[in-house]
This record gives sequence, structure tokens and C-alpha cells, in this order.
Amino acid sequence: MLLLGSLQSWAEETPAEFKRRLQQHVDGVCYAHIVRQAANRADQKGIIIQFRIGSDGSLQNVSVSSGSISKELRVHIGRAFEQLPKLKSVPGWAVHGMYRVPLILGG
Repeated sequence: MLLLGSLQSWAEETPAEFKRRLQQHVDGVCYAHIVRQAANRADQKGIIIQFRIGSDGSLQNVSVSSGSISKELRVHIGRAFEQLPKLKSVPGWAVHGMYRVPLILGG
């Protein structure tokens, strides 16, 4: 029984590993056709997206918390986040936490 407990704790994802996986998951939004079309930028623009993770792995309460972009682009980014697949294997400690991730649009 002790060995099983040790294996479970070893297999758990660290906060840094989870954050890296989360960033990779949301990076796809930058490449969504509708977001690229709405951004219509030759240069790069950084924004910060804020959201919560639901117990089912869905991204909820998505908003742009930093960076000036048009209202239309905000709508398209929100839709792109809605279309992302749910995160798999979300650690219990990560559920309902507020996350802020940087995204680069254009370029």
C-alpha cells in the first residue's frame, strides 16, 4: 500500500508542468482562422487572457485582461476558446483557479 501511494504522488503533475501544458493548450487560439482574420495584423501584439478551469476541464469566464484590441476581436477570441477541447486530467488543485496566459496575435 505504501508503494502505491508513493507511485501516485510521483505521477502527479507539478504546477509548473500543468501551467506549461495549459499554455500549449490555449496557444492554438492564436492560429484559429477567424482570430487571425479578425486580428489582421502583420506585426505581433501581445495580450493576456484570463479564465477559470471548470471541474470538467472546460475553460470558463474567458476575458481579455490586458492589451487593447477591438470588440470584434474579443468576441472571436471568446468563441475560439469555447471551441477548444476540454483539458484532460486536470489536477484537483487546478480546478476553479483563475489563470492568466499570454497570447501573441499576428506576425
